[in-house]
Amino acid sequence: MAQNESCRANWSDPTQRTYFIDLCLQEKYPDAKQFRTRPLANFEELETLFSDDEQPTEKKQKKRKIDETREEICKIVSVLEKSDNNGPSMADCFSILKRFLNYKDPLYFIATNALCKRKEYREVWMQMDSDEERLGWIQSLQK
Repeated sequence: MAQNESCRANWSDPTQRTYFIDLCLQEKYPDAKQFRTRPLANFEELETLFSDDEQPTEKKQKKRKIDETREEICKIVSVLEKSDNNGPSMADCFSILKRFLNYKDPLYFIATNALCKRKEYREVWMQMDSDEERLGWIQSLQK
């Protein structure tokens, strides 16, 4: 039994394990010796072809990025909707704005910017009595 144990390889020893693997490879694949000292030229491509893991492609990454952006936008919109529930709505403000200004007028975009920024601006806008008063307010924002 002692003689039988001395013939066995010590697989826990990395040197003996490497030596055994090298011997097996030299017998079966003698031309593979070159790859022990020099790596494969196209390692990444071979790894991609033969790996079991599904690697994300550029299209999947772009789609994932678009999905993440869409989720962030939805979160922002929901937060804005929740925070503006107790004030005048944007639709109410824009219905008044469209009565006396066209989107081609630069003052239209100044008013839009102001009404989108703050709830207080929308409240002031809705409290104004006339369109002339609102137009003067928009012109004061331009300065």
